[in-house]
Amino acid sequence: MIGTIAGHKFNALVFPEHAESPEYELGTSRISKLWIQRRADGATVVNFDRGWDVRPTTEVAAAITDFLSAGLAEHTYGQ
Repeated sequence: MIGTIAGHKFNALVFPEHAESPEYELGTSRISKLWIQRRADGATVVNFDRGWDVRPTTEVAAAITDFLSAGLAEHTYGQ
């Protein structure tokens, strides 16, 4: 998935099923990769690639991560 939200761009690799190894998934979200960039200055504010490379650097980045984690897979796959 590619999109924009709250002044940020994101790319997410979302699967219909949970990862075989729980550490490869962002919580229980079915997201194995998530990159978020602040559009204003191009800064990467989140990067999860089967593990944290960059934890959310701002409160907004954390809120976006939580929002996407809570429902992106359900929105994408309807389950």
